[in-house]
Amino acid sequence: ELNGRIFGNDPDVFFLREDNIKLKEEQKDALMKLDALLGNVFMISDDPGKYTDKMIEKYKEARHLSEAKVLHVSNDNGIAIEYELDGRRKEIRLF
Repeated sequence: ELNGRIFGNDPDVFFLREDNIKLKEEQKDALMKLDALLGNVFMISDDPGKYTDKMIEKYKEARHLSEAKVLHVSNDNGIAIEYELDGRRKEIRLF
């Protein structure tokens, strides 16, 4: 894996806002998790001053998830990402 060693993978921004967006909640959540796990550049496209308490918690979740060590990624029948965070192995399945 070259991300973080030779370059910083920039997956794109993610969104937590509820206005001016066509993505459904589960789509926003999936994008956030993909960005946090697979990216090295962490950016949002929202005005954080308008975040609700729920959005702030979601942002904190994304920041914490970005500290994970990705162990394996597969795309058989959807995207599966195996990672280690806080000393525990976990897996997330998207799509």
